[in-house]
Parts: sequence; structure tokens; C-alpha cells
Amino acid sequence: MITRLSLAGLALAAALAPGAPALASTRPAQVALPGYTCDRLVWQGGNQWDGVDRCVPSAGASASGPLDDPFTITSRETGATFTCTPNSFGHAGTAQTPQRVLGNRCSP
Repeated sequence: MITRLSLAGLALAAALAPGAPALASTRPAQVALPGYTCDRLVWQGGNQWDGVDRCVPSAGASASGPLDDPFTITSRETGATFTCTPNSFGHAGTAQTPQRVLGNRCSP
């Protein structure tokens, strides 16, 4: 008796077969968020963090002004990185490089 298999079924069977080559991932590569590297991070309460001293923008981050899109702040002192996202008003933070970067809704 002949059984019909879908292409997905054939791919699954091939992937599960002993000695079968691994299938390539279909997930898109992660794109680096705009970010800032500062000497240190300072907790401002709640989930607000500021990067302070010698802040340098990277990956297209704005050197100054309001920040509406998610961004990262990394500490040179500890290596910790926080991702900051827009609050309920659509404001993720403010850049004032090289002095500081203020972040809202930040998490490690």
C-alpha cells in the first residue's frame, strides 16, 4: 500500500532519521538594538535606569534628544546591559551624550 506524505512530513522524517544532516534554522537573525555604552548604570527607582559618564551611542542610536524606540544601555564598569522600552506615553528615554542616557521600563 502506498501512503502519501506531505512535504512537511517528509522533511520531519528526514530530520529524525539517524545520521541525517541538521536542518537550517528558519528563524531570522537578531538585529542589534540601538544602544549606548556608559561608564556605569545608576538605578533611579522602579524600572528606570540611567547610563552615566562617557556615554557613546552605537547601532544608529541618537546622540541626543528623546528616544521613542527600544534601546540598550551597557555599563563599562560591570558589563551589565539593560534594554529600555517605551512607557505608556511612548517614551523610552532621553539621550544627552556623552553625559548620560535616561531609560524607562528597563530590564536586564
